[in-house]
Amino acid sequence: MKLHLIGARPGPIGGTTVLFEQLVIGLESNPHIQLYVTDTSKIKKVSVLDKFRYLFRSITYCMNSEITVLNVSANGALYFGPLFLFICKLFRKKFALRMFGGVFNQTYLSYGFVKRFLVRLTISNSGITFFETDLVSSFFESMYPDRKIVRLPNSRPISSYTCQHTNKNKFAFVGAIKRSKGVGEIIEVAKRYRETEFFFAGPVVENDLIEEINERPNCKYLGIIGPDSIHEFLVEMSCLILPTRHFGEGHPGVILEAYSVGLPVIATKWRSVPEIIVDGTTGFLVEVDDLEQLAETIRKFELMDITERRRMGHAARDYFLSSYESCRVRDLFLRKISEIFD
Repeated sequence: MKLHLIGARPGPIGGTTVLFEQLVIGLESNPHIQLYVTDTSKIKKVSVLDKFRYLFRSITYCMNSEITVLNVSANGALYFGPLFLFICKLFRKKFALRMFGGVFNQTYLSYGFVKRFLVRLTISNSGITFFETDLVSSFFESMYPDRKIVRLPNSRPISSYTCQHTNKNKFAFVGAIKRSKGVGEIIEVAKRYRETEFFFAGPVVENDLIEEINERPNCKYLGIIGPDSIHEFLVEMSCLILPTRHFGEGHPGVILEAYSVGLPVIATKWRSVPEIIVDGTTGFLVEVDDLEQLAETIRKFELMDITERRRMGHAARDYFLSSYESCRVRDLFLRKISEIFD
């Protein structure tokens, strides 16, 4: 198969660049695929002349490949979608769309007539459209029942690290340090459970939260933990906590990072988060903004013995391997792409 992928490779590290890079690396080693890659990560920073060079190279790749797959978030779909759809149609090539993120249904509803028209144009002419979550997939399936729409979830590579579950009570939060991610609620729980340790890692968005964390002797901010160190950090924890109500939440990558090492998760019933947590099996779900339930659930986990914690951790890792491991998700991508030619 001659395959052309368009998307952003790491430069700025984020969920979309991580997922696209995983796909590219996995396909580069496939002897049955002749791969062409258009990297859009630097296109905003180059000169107008270089932008035309990017476009010319992309058109060449479209001509040489059998199918072009556009891997983008909302703005990319809006502006690049119609462009590359037209190019593929012009050269009688197949076109597919992969949408990152978990709130494109909400974004679509906020659009005016012109933007909705551009999205409808792209999806209705795409050989297949991938969405990250069931929530978004179901929304567009109801709009386009005759189009091929597939859920392609967030994913992560398998980890060489595995949690060694103990009776220690060390809870981790990994993500942007801001209230919409639930950091304030975790601090409030820490005030009640003074013998329990809470560790925070991630970029600081709201500085006053760091001051509150530093005021608590059982709370510690560790800075930003890079992708090379995240598993080494998580295996030292008892449980990951993510009481999020963040608008842009889809399938949080940090939950999958935790699962990959066999770490249970406590998270909120927010948007698509419940799609990746089996309540009572791989972790626990709590209501959004329910401090009492969050505190009770953390206490419930603390009271679990080592056997129960190990059982939940093993279930989390097994669930990850069966549904969210990057090789498995890549194979799903290839199967569905191949179906376009059947």
